Amino acid sequence: MKSQTEIGGETMGREIGLRAMRSFATALLTACSVGLFASTGWAAEDMRYHDLTNHVNTLELGALFSSDDDFKFSDYTGVGQGFEADGWSILGNVDLRRRSAFDAERAYYYRVRGLNLGLDSRYIDALYQKPGLFGIALFYDEIPKYQTDTALTFMRNAGDGFLTLPSGWVGNGPALPTDSISTDDFDGFLRGYDIDHKRKTAGGEISLILPKNFDFDASYEYQRKRGDKLTSTFIGRSWSGAGSQIVPEPLKYNTHQIDSHLRYTADDFQLQLQYYASGFYNDLNGLAWQDPRYTGAAGVGFDDGGVGQKASMPDNWFHQVTASGGFNLPANSRVMLNAAFGWGTQDDDFLPYTNNQMLNLDPALRLPRPDLDGKLETRLVTARFVSNPLPRLGINVAYRWNERDNDSPIDTYFRILADAENQSMGNVRVNRPYSFEQHKVNADVSYRVFKRTKLTLLYEWDQMSRNLQEVHENNEHTVGGKLLSRPNQYLNLGVRYERSYRDRSSYDCVKPLLAGLPPLTLTNPGCPTAAEFPPPDFQNQPQLRKYNMANRRRHDTHSWMTITPTEKISIGAHLKYIDDDYYKSTYGLTGYRLLGTGLDLSYQVTKALSFHSFYNHDKTRTEMDATSSLFFDQSENWSSRDKDITNTVGAGFDFDVLPERLAFGVEYLFARSKGKVDTVTDASGPIAPPFPDNETTLHNVSVQGSLAITRSLSLRVGYLFEDFDSSDWAIDSMCPSCLTGNNNVVASGERPPHYSAHLVSMSLTYRFW
Repeated sequence: MKSQTEIGGETMGREIGLRAMRSFATALLTACSVGLFASTGWAAEDMRYHDLTNHVNTLELGALFSSDDDFKFSDYTGVGQGFEADGWSILGNVDLRRRSAFDAERAYYYRVRGLNLGLDSRYIDALYQKPGLFGIALFYDEIPKYQTDTALTFMRNAGDGFLTLPSGWVGNGPALPTDSISTDDFDGFLRGYDIDHKRKTAGGEISLILPKNFDFDASYEYQRKRGDKLTSTFIGRSWSGAGSQIVPEPLKYNTHQIDSHLRYTADDFQLQLQYYASGFYNDLNGLAWQDPRYTGAAGVGFDDGGVGQKASMPDNWFHQVTASGGFNLPANSRVMLNAAFGWGTQDDDFLPYTNNQMLNLDPALRLPRPDLDGKLETRLVTARFVSNPLPRLGINVAYRWNERDNDSPIDTYFRILADAENQSMGNVRVNRPYSFEQHKVNADVSYRVFKRTKLTLLYEWDQMSRNLQEVHENNEHTVGGKLLSRPNQYLNLGVRYERSYRDRSSYDCVKPLLAGLPPLTLTNPGCPTAAEFPPPDFQNQPQLRKYNMANRRRHDTHSWMTITPTEKISIGAHLKYIDDDYYKSTYGLTGYRLLGTGLDLSYQVTKALSFHSFYNHDKTRTEMDATSSLFFDQSENWSSRDKDITNTVGAGFDFDVLPERLAFGVEYLFARSKGKVDTVTDASGPIAPPFPDNETTLHNVSVQGSLAITRSLSLRVGYLFEDFDSSDWAIDSMCPSCLTGNNNVVASGERPPHYSAHLVSMSLTYRFW
């Protein structure tokens, strides 16, 4: 909550902004009135020719006013967050460039751009080139991410790596709130907290033209991300008394990227050598928090087990060296080869098993190593052959081999559940590094059947081999065809159909579980059938199939058409349909369907007036079957049918009232999506309550106009109205204390976004050559 002083400060800032805006508007109106009646003395045709043959420099300065500062409306742009006064932002853009004369003895070219300079989404770059010698480029970029401004937390010191409990807090064991902390008292500890972050990126590039057909370029990029995200914590004085809270976690990420290329270019072949590196550093080693269920006084005596901790993303580096080339062959043919080798490392220090000193920490069960010493190698080889041996015949064949080898050390770790249970052999786990190998072949043959009709037949084979997962090997075969035709100058159409079939070697439902446990830990390590009793250590329903490994049949159809009955009218339509059938999956995803249709129309009514519109409809449906028991009790079976429907409509027009002088445009966009979940239980089992529908609706109206006051000076005005409404049953009415008690969960209180915003802009643009 803002103090009265802060509110007064904002009011004063708003008044200052209003006075400045009035002065700015008065100056603009004066310039407009002078420009409308002034004789400019230039011909439209001459100006168009001059603009096409000369570099245009532009300077734009103005102001933006937003009536709403909702996070969703400001997401990725910063519009509405403002500067000194609420809602006000500077509108500034610059584009300066210059090139030497074509016959200059010392040729050069430079360009400086700045976009959205008054917003948190600003971008700046600069380029200087000496053609045929070298080039230098620099850039700076900001992107804000506003997740939510409705989150609540009872923790203090949010935004830091150590969250503390508020003064006066009294822990109450397993549940919150309890009789001694009422809901009203609990809510009194809550404070609002904005969840957002900003990404800032800066970098540069240098390019050199070397002798003997060589050239070289190298770039460096540094990215800095600061802010917060929502995360969950889990801690308890005992396993039954453990609880979870959704709290803010700081983001303090730093990323370095290096990319360089050395190229050789000749008439018949080209070669390239590339080195790429990416390094990630996290200034936060982990997030720590005081246990809200701790029975001692807040801030006192937490050393004996009242503090939980979880690790943050670890520092790591990845390097890759790539060699590629292309060679021309006889018969209009070409071969392209690529080979890449990469390696990644990660050696961040481990956090201790627990901060709880009250637990029995067996010295013999300490961490097996100080850090993971992670090592990962990637290898990639691709080859492509393209040929047009005959005027009507085209051949395209490609092969891809991709291998990921995780060579990180394997050790035994003794877990401590929720910082609450003593170490034991029952909680032992072995880390298992996952690897895979992929072979993929693509081939297509195209033939021009008629002068304007081409038929293409295609085949694809994709083999994926994985270790330590349920399926060792998947093979997917795809056959299909594509027809492109332009029977006349008014009609252009195409259709593509693909049929794919994916099978698997076998499905071992306990393989990942066995891979993470020491030998002989399970009493019955086999994968049970429907007639067998599942082993007590089995974690998933044995007939469950993961969709990315399960057998699948797919039909994929895509068609499109463009009609231009006259030079002024263009009509386009498309249809896309996908049908996936997981025909051997008893439990899990069993079916998926997608239907997408669209229609767009553009009409050049007159030379000065044009109209455009579009409509898109997308519908997806997923089918899932499951059971809530591992004991094959049919009364606990359930099935779910999820359906998502999205409709988007847009229309607008552009009108040159006075050619080259006065123009304006209007645009309207409407979008609505609806997600529906229908869950049905077995007739003999309990009836599942229906899930509410998730709905999102957007209305967007924009009006923009431009007035050329003189040849160099123009006025731009804009207006935007946007109304956004959404519902989400996952967070709707989910107050922080709504899941406490037996559920032991404190929610974030986040609400689905909703806003109605008006955005007004006005700016002057100065152009010079």
